[in-house]
Amino acid sequence: MEERLSELESEGFWSDSIKEIVLEFEVPHRTAVSWERNIGGIEVLKEAFGRNDSDNYLELIRQREWIPHERENREEEWVQPLKRWCTKRAEGVYLVHESELEDFRDQHGPTGMQYMRFDSGWMAVALMDDAQTRREDTGIRGSNWTEEMAALREELEQKEEWVKYEMRRIDSEWIGLTRELREVEKKLIEIYQDHLDDNDKEFEYKKDEIIELKRSFPYLRANADLVVSATNSSYSYVNKFKYIPNEGVAERGVKGKLRDEVLERDGNACVSCGSEDSLQVHHIIPRNQGGENVKDNLATLCVDCHYYAHGGGALSDDGSYTVALWDSVEYDDQVAFWDEWIHQSFEERAPKGFTRANFELKE
Repeated sequence: MEERLSELESEGFWSDSIKEIVLEFEVPHRTAVSWERNIGGIEVLKEAFGRNDSDNYLELIRQREWIPHERENREEEWVQPLKRWCTKRAEGVYLVHESELEDFRDQHGPTGMQYMRFDSGWMAVALMDDAQTRREDTGIRGSNWTEEMAALREELEQKEEWVKYEMRRIDSEWIGLTRELREVEKKLIEIYQDHLDDNDKEFEYKKDEIIELKRSFPYLRANADLVVSATNSSYSYVNKFKYIPNEGVAERGVKGKLRDEVLERDGNACVSCGSEDSLQVHHIIPRNQGGENVKDNLATLCVDCHYYAHGGGALSDDGSYTVALWDSVEYDDQVAFWDEWIHQSFEERAPKGFTRANFELKE
């Protein structure tokens, strides 16, 4: 418990709203991020979870959120020596935790840096003065830093996979946590199934069960896997139903006549780049931000432009590419989308599925 409290009190790079959720509900930071995005802010969460404060439910939720965190910490104990060993072999590359990055910058002055992120907040850091110098003295990996960092990542991924496999097979602490997680999830699923069985309403279709669970248990809006188990449904079907402010839980997709009308209006082509391949219908204002499922709030985009519309592919400060959040927007409103956003150039952005290593090697 002391370790959990220490985690709760850590500052990190979290917003005040996330820290508030963390301290109120005693959950990891990444849980708070997911809850804020999928359920709402602190007041919404208090009201939502207040309805479910029975049968030790909230404590089961906390356990389910903390156990994966504790398992990852255990994995990191096994993998960290490997990371240090591999990084040390790459001359001039430093293994730095994100919490120590500012001190590292102060130590090395204004020199630019090249990053490669690992799991659990660790990163390999090379000083740009060194990174720009071709290295003739070592043939361990590559002739320049781009190739060397890409090769280092590949080496680590291969070795980490083997170390984690062995750890999960023999480490008693990790095995115990896994068993505990299964028991917790079993109890939660029983609560959800009992709710469906006790409900006065008869559910004619599977979708009615899914909507009822997501409506009654806000936690499930961020945890589709439990709904899948409780209703014996597929992930793709469960994810069709999302909570929408002022509407409740509803099917979020655009299909049938409405989809055809949007595609026809937009000339069966992406309104941003003009592609006629892999077309999707985009909600200009996301459904969970109050956007309606009507033609004026819809636009035809290809799969890559749809990814960009939700913030994906942009180069972040740490040198990695952002991943799209499908409930976020980069423009202010519908007018900004039509007048500004669709005219942007995305030549410098990586499409969905691209990694920084792919991009650098391509150059």
